[in-house]
Amino acid sequence: MSMLGMEPIIADVLALLKAGMAAKVSLLLSVDGVSVALPLPDPTSGYHGWLTDPTLLPTYPSILVRRGPRHVVGEKAIGGEYEIENHFAVDIVVFGQDNATLTLQMDRYIRAVCELLLTPQALTSGQCDLVRVGYEEPQLYDRESGDYLQDVPVFFTCTTYETPPDHLEYRAVATGSSASLRTSSAALDH
Repeated sequence: MSMLGMEPIIADVLALLKAGMAAKVSLLLSVDGVSVALPLPDPTSGYHGWLTDPTLLPTYPSILVRRGPRHVVGEKAIGGEYEIENHFAVDIVVFGQDNATLTLQMDRYIRAVCELLLTPQALTSGQCDLVRVGYEEPQLYDRESGDYLQDVPVFFTCTTYETPPDHLEYRAVATGSSASLRTSSAALDH
């Protein structure tokens, strides 16, 4: 396998969310006898940073896929492949006036995203693992209207096996408790 980078992983995640969210959401309308309205979120990409202004998104609820760092795990394997951990976050954003409903919606959206992405062989680009859910309570956004905003990132790692081109070599460079992805070239090392 050649060098993949994050692009096919993000495309894979977005395709999976777009294809599977409707079915997952419909299954979660009622859980343990508690029903809640679950409008279908629209998965998008290209969003960077934390959401501080809900008017930045065209619709609510929304799902945003954010790229994260890539790390080399271990040494080069036979055949020149490296194991790469590709980190990304799926941000789920809800906005509205009923704090209790927003919390129920968020719990079910998180469950739907996790069930979709953690299914074995769900992604064609690699195996996905849940890292953590950065859960926070809904924050009062506008006192006059009584609107609440909740933005919860769900962090994942997608493991891939990549072989760099002949003139590049990955180096595991220690940065605290992990290794960062670095490339070097013989032409650049002189």
